[in-house]
Amino acid sequence: MAQQREGQLSNNQIAIALVVMIPLMLWGVVALNDSRNPPKTAAELQASEASDALAWSQVLLKRSLKSPGSAKFDCHDAAECVSSLGEGRYRVRAGVDSQNDFGAMLHADFDITVQRNGPDNWSVVEGPRFVER
Repeated sequence: MAQQREGQLSNNQIAIALVVMIPLMLWGVVALNDSRNPPKTAAELQASEASDALAWSQVLLKRSLKSPGSAKFDCHDAAECVSSLGEGRYRVRAGVDSQNDFGAMLHADFDITVQRNGPDNWSVVEGPRFVER
């Protein structure tokens, strides 16, 4: 076996240093990232959940359309068309253009109430109700 010069680190010493330093560096990166992204305020969480309610209401509403692929929704800002009813329930009032059985584009206003049951788990509580113009 080759002799180690004085002042040089052995392979074991290098391995131990890496085992200790890598987790410390990872912890530092995570801690730094967390400090740059402070927790959301209650208002930010509410706005985020309202946006989710809008998106999920559109997904759930498409199930009742004759041509879901043709659907064009007129509300893209949850602040304009989503109302919180409390306890994870939201009422969405907006409009949608979609094709009927004959391929003609029709506009209808709709009203649907959805509820958050968990992360990415929403269900229809009431509706959808359509009112054609």
